[in-house]
Amino acid sequence: MASSDADVVGRVLEASGLILDRARLIGSRRSVVVAVSGGADSLCALDVIMTLLERAKSRVVVGHVDHCLREESRADAEHVVAVAGRYGVRCEILRVDVPALAAAERRGIEEAARLGRYRALRELSSRVGRGPTVTGHTRDDSVETVLMHLLRGTGRRGLSGLSADDELTATTLGQSEGTPWQMPLRVVRPLLDVGHEDTLAYCQARSIPWRLDPSNTDTAMLRNRVRHHLLPVLRTYNADVGAAQRGGVVHAVARHCDDFA
Repeated sequence: MASSDADVVGRVLEASGLILDRARLIGSRRSVVVAVSGGADSLCALDVIMTLLERAKSRVVVGHVDHCLREESRADAEHVVAVAGRYGVRCEILRVDVPALAAAERRGIEEAARLGRYRALRELSSRVGRGPTVTGHTRDDSVETVLMHLLRGTGRRGLSGLSADDELTATTLGQSEGTPWQMPLRVVRPLLDVGHEDTLAYCQARSIPWRLDPSNTDTAMLRNRVRHHLLPVLRTYNADVGAAQRGGVVHAVARHCDDFA
């Protein structure tokens, strides 16, 4: 491994290790579900977990959600199964009929996919020990989330972006409380302090092949419009547009606005 490759791998492992340590996962014996789509971010997260967690082979279950939206979804699932096999861990394919869910609950496809995905992962977690679920969200995803909240209108809390250690309740997932199996889903995001470019470099350095999801370029989705249209413009003003969010500037602005609300 070249020195530059070693640098990015070390940087990602160090940043992720701090989050996993704060979440008390490294020394734990609890089961861990790792959500893996087949893209670079989630595969990077899986490799980080397998590298840093003690007794990972006996604790980790890979969960891959097929949203039933693309013809290529079967190939994505096969790729994830193969990767999980190389690590020697169990893999479960979770199928969510997103178009049917969107129609039944009168939601947009983007929202239905997100809710259906987390509901499926919660069900898997409940079957394998009710431990946390790890996702591959990066700093870029958090910045995009803040911008989406701003565009939709949000309070101060919405400006915080994604949390490294989160709890998603039934209400958060669009369901009523009170059903016994609808426990909260704990989501840990170890890559939240690294960028998408880092996960690409990490996977390349570790010779981890990843899949490309063509739906990530579909600008009918708000997140993709933010990613491909809005963020490039914002970066002409500030190349590190995520720094304001990470440094707390967004919260300061929100507090200032609240004072005049």
